[in-house]
Amino acid sequence: MANHQPNPYQQPQSQPPPWGPPPQGSPPQAPSFGPPAQQQFPPQPPAGGPAGPKVPFLGRLIGAGIIVVALLFSGFFGWEGLYAAGVRGTHGELKVEKCTVKYERHRSHGHYRTRRSYDCYGTFTSDDGKTKDINAVLDGKMRYAADEKVSVTQAGEAVSTDRDFDYVVSDAKHAGYNFAGAFALLIAVALGIFCTVTGYFPGKGCKVSYNEAWRASARGATRPVVIAVGAVGALGALVSLLLGYVL
Repeated sequence: MANHQPNPYQQPQSQPPPWGPPPQGSPPQAPSFGPPAQQQFPPQPPAGGPAGPKVPFLGRLIGAGIIVVALLFSGFFGWEGLYAAGVRGTHGELKVEKCTVKYERHRSHGHYRTRRSYDCYGTFTSDDGKTKDINAVLDGKMRYAADEKVSVTQAGEAVSTDRDFDYVVSDAKHAGYNFAGAFALLIAVALGIFCTVTGYFPGKGCKVSYNEAWRASARGATRPVVIAVGAVGALGALVSLLLGYVL
């Protein structure tokens, strides 16, 4: 039997062109003309990163206002607490001669209310005996009996013209109340920070829901700062009240 050898001079069979008839059993395809279609890619985000949601200006403004007002009142209560604790000013005793009642009318929540307070007149003598004021006036909500001695601190020159100095009751209870107020206002500061960053504020006109604002606060350091400031305020107020009652 002879071996079959391929003919080197025989031309190979050419493949049918892509525009030729389709093979049997396949559906007919429409011929395509022109350059091949380019592959479509999804749009890429800008080089600076995706832009976050726009924070409403009104929420920022209200939040900044809350921070400023809360810090001012917190500083006032803390300053008064230093005088009540005897850390600042001149500490001594006021011997009461008489107390007079006074009424102040003010409007609150659409109604007029009357506030009652007392002016107690007497003589102030410092602990070291170097300072004496025979025209001392103690303004407060407490009425003291004649010849009663009250522990007070001379806070400085009075703003009004009818008295020479301002006096603050100096004891642990009043100091605790003032420091508790100063710390409690830090909770309002935490709320102001939250509103300033997220644009949320309590009210009907707010366009940002609380859930959206709370989720947005987790993107950076906003949530830890808000929680830390609020926790310091709550813990400080509680400790101040407890020390005011214990001491």
